[in-house]
Amino acid sequence: MSQNQWVSVGPTRTELRSKVIVASLCLGIMVGTGGELQSDQILSRLGTGSVRDHVSDTSARQRHQGLAAELNAIRHALRLSVAETAQLFGVSRPTIYSWQEGNPIGIANSERLLAIFRAVEPHLQLFSAQVGRVAHRAIEGRTTLLQKMTTAGDVDQAVGQLVSVLKRESAQRERLAGRLRGRSSNRGAADLDALG
Repeated sequence: MSQNQWVSVGPTRTELRSKVIVASLCLGIMVGTGGELQSDQILSRLGTGSVRDHVSDTSARQRHQGLAAELNAIRHALRLSVAETAQLFGVSRPTIYSWQEGNPIGIANSERLLAIFRAVEPHLQLFSAQVGRVAHRAIEGRTTLLQKMTTAGDVDQAVGQLVSVLKRESAQRERLAGRLRGRSSNRGAADLDALG
């Protein structure tokens, strides 16, 4: 090598540009998956041209569609807004919209979603009969179901506490309705002359 020959000591513009593009794609995937970056998700976004990847991507998409249905069932049963659902899973609102469309959910969040669904599913009829926002009901002192589930508490225990509160209130309403049924609704008007 001669002394007058120029040698590059840093990356070229093309190399920098490709690194920026890859970093942007990785960041986009991380945001769309709730912060959990997985190699199969990167490959599904960037593509490999393999037919096998397309087949596994189709089955993964079907699995995520099922999770989207369970997410919607949870939101409907507990009457959660998108912001509250995002708070529950520790992700952004756009991530919840993405999940509802059937896009991939990270492993930790999909396990959490399934745990919440399994806890809520047996009580869907009880929750649908309630008036108001079920997730905002106090279950322990002033702590609501949403607060307890957000702090990564035991989901089964929190839902169980809510169910016992709702059943106790339902029994109280039934007892009150039974006592009121025995009363006569025709009491007549007050005698104003007798009152003076």
